[in-house]
Amino acid sequence: MIGNGSHLDDGTFEFGYWLGKPYWKQGYATEAARRLVAFAFDDMKADYVWAGWFHDNPRSGNVLAKLGVKSTAELVRYALRQHLVR
Repeated sequence: MIGNGSHLDDGTFEFGYWLGKPYWKQGYATEAARRLVAFAFDDMKADYVWAGWFHDNPRSGNVLAKLGVKSTAELVRYALRQHLVR
């Protein structure tokens, strides 16, 4: 698992995660995301936590739904993924 958490200047906390295919469907992403969110609110005193997922990977969105994350916006962001710039 590769994770990322950033404490931003405006009091928000952003996180993301990438998991190798052999480890899918084992709860690792959900467990790690749950701990990142708790850390952001409890230890970093974040006012707001946000994360996103690729729309062609709804399982990643399901990880966030399990945590009670509510969608507040849909943004287009560019990322390097599978050697393609999007």
